[in-house]
Amino acid sequence: MVSRKELAIWKKLLGNKVESFTTTGKQYTVFYGEHGWECDCPDFEFRQGSHTYEVIGEDGTKTKIQSCKHVGQFLANQRLEVWETHGWYGTKIKIEPQKK
Repeated sequence: MVSRKELAIWKKLLGNKVESFTTTGKQYTVFYGEHGWECDCPDFEFRQGSHTYEVIGEDGTKTKIQSCKHVGQFLANQRLEVWETHGWYGTKIKIEPQKK
């Protein structure tokens, strides 16, 4: 079994960096963990993410996930179709890949 300290190191080494949306120069690490997509940002660590997404895979399969905006942006950057669901009426907004 891997210790928490070892797991943290593996996440930093193998995770994917996503820029903070609010703090210039700050990056968060997005990774696929034991329970699905995870991030080391405060929103994910304290609330398991406060955003709801529908991710459409290459084969057309739709998957709903609750996560932070860094995970949603990372998935969109991977050329997956990602929609964020808002409000009581389920309004959907497409997440566009970031230009580098």
